[in-house]
Amino acid sequence: MAGAIIEFLDALNRLIEHGVKPTLDGVAVEAGRKKGSIRRGLDRHRELVATIDQAAEQFGKAAEQSKEFKQATRIDKLKKERDKYKQWYDNLLAKHLGAIYQLEEQRIEILELREQLGEQIAEKKASGTLINLIK
Repeated sequence: MAGAIIEFLDALNRLIEHGVKPTLDGVAVEAGRKKGSIRRGLDRHRELVATIDQAAEQFGKAAEQSKEFKQATRIDKLKKERDKYKQWYDNLLAKHLGAIYQLEEQRIEILELREQLGEQIAEKKASGTLINLIK
């Protein structure tokens, strides 16, 4: 029977190496035996079952850590992308605000020029030389 236990342990190691979560049935099939050939209730399988359960628990923890690492990496990547787009937004906003201020200054200048022109027209009207100004 010790030979079967060694086969089961070898099968357990192969499953872990291939990245497969070990189960009692999975180890049995990998060892070339039938499903259900490893039983929790048998005294001779008690250590084997404990070893498989421990390996499955460690596999689960490693998978969770790997998943957490992938998520953390993705979060970092998304934060960098967010910062890049925020920088682009800030640059575009600065450009557009500069253009808006420039347009406002030009609008004020146009209003001042119109006011000056209106004063000149009023003077010419008052002096009767409006026609000379238009020509």
